[in-house]
Amino acid sequence: MSELCSAGGEETKLTRWTAITALKSCMTADAPVAVLSEHMTVFLRMLSDSDLNVRKAALLTLNSTLHAQPGLISGNLDDLVFPVLYEVTKLKLERKIDLGPFKHTVDDGLPLRKAAFACMDTLLDTLLERVDIPAFLPFLCEGLKDSEDVAMLSHKILAKVCQVQPGAVLSALDSILEPLDKRIHKKPKGSQVGTEVERAKDLVRSGLRGVDALSRIPDIDKDKKFHDFMAKIGRKDQLSAMLEAIRAERKTD
Repeated sequence: MSELCSAGGEETKLTRWTAITALKSCMTADAPVAVLSEHMTVFLRMLSDSDLNVRKAALLTLNSTLHAQPGLISGNLDDLVFPVLYEVTKLKLERKIDLGPFKHTVDDGLPLRKAAFACMDTLLDTLLERVDIPAFLPFLCEGLKDSEDVAMLSHKILAKVCQVQPGAVLSALDSILEPLDKRIHKKPKGSQVGTEVERAKDLVRSGLRGVDALSRIPDIDKDKKFHDFMAKIGRKDQLSAMLEAIRAERKTD
């Protein structure tokens, strides 16, 4: 694997992608840990591969490994994993496609950012003690501002962080409230129909789940900005009803 992964150039990128995807299929609860551990350093270096498809495959393989065999990764978190994940959460590669009557903007970095946040979500489940949450929070705040898929992942991560390190969340509360406020109060476009409307509602519900998690932090109601933030939600019947439904669902679960 070392030779395949270290090879550069256009002609080998498919080979690298194939190697890393094959490795992903090995990451199960009964994986041959002794054999796989010999290749972890080489694999993790592929998180910085020059080809975006290879990098995405490496991130997906990393997430599978963190789920099934986190011990294979734990020794390389600080030097080979966290720096790359933090870098990728900010990766934006926008380009315009000319479609004749109009132009469409594509962000080639979006799939990688989504994969990076998925890895952070898994890390909070499997290697929580190794995550420096205060260091991660600025990147999470940027994720709250990102596209729909990344924002929904970030809401889920925020809810977890509120439970495990509420003090760190309080210290970054202003940076968290601003994107949450914009997300849940965003007015739907008049042109939205059918599945687009439901998708917009799902995004608001996702944000409100983050709000619900915030509201359960002890003494957060003493913060004036949070008090004003909640009062703004309370003035909108639809948002209030959605938040109450989320709380009722949580209590039932």
